[in-house]
Amino acid sequence: MSDLTLYTHPHSRGVSISWMLEECQANYQVKLLQFHTSMKAPEYLALNPAGKVPTLTDGAVVISETAAILTYLADQYPERQLAPAVTSPQRGEYYKWLFFFCNQLEPALTNKKHAIIDVTDKMHFELGYASLDVIIQQYSQHLSQNRYLLGEQFTAADIQLTGLLVWANTFQDIIQLDQTLTDYVASNTQREAFVRAMQLNQDYTAKMQD
Repeated sequence: MSDLTLYTHPHSRGVSISWMLEECQANYQVKLLQFHTSMKAPEYLALNPAGKVPTLTDGAVVISETAAILTYLADQYPERQLAPAVTSPQRGEYYKWLFFFCNQLEPALTNKKHAIIDVTDKMHFELGYASLDVIIQQYSQHLSQNRYLLGEQFTAADIQLTGLLVWANTFQDIIQLDQTLTDYVASNTQREAFVRAMQLNQDYTAKMQD
């Protein structure tokens, strides 16, 4: 039996972790949780006090937060080459993109989706992230000159970005992908591991509806 267990919901950021686990060819178990009920149960809150998914356990190790789980798995499966080596000069850029997406892109997307506030330039300065248009332009321009975020190497950072773009693109009022990003997403979502993860996600959805 695998020591890896993914706590997730088929309509959550856990989809990206499923994809990552398939890329790693990992042996893992899945425990499906419902929003507002089993995610708030005491036994799960003991693992993730925020009461949200995904959470990954590896024996006694407990990891929450999508970027942290992606980083952990990439390092646990170095043979899959989903992260540059620790000694590689690209390691810094890899970290930059991982944290850029969770600290800037995701908050900007969420704010746009829920129209929480009309963020002024001064507020962007205080919040620490730019407007969504500026953020998108940064990585779109980068990808117009690179196949992946780190050039020719597909990494966990690409899984993180692609997952966010696939989610956001389902809401046309949030984001419309330019040709560079459309091609980038199309290429990444043709990967065998992504296809397997989507099939598993359909199975999880059906199971939760039983």
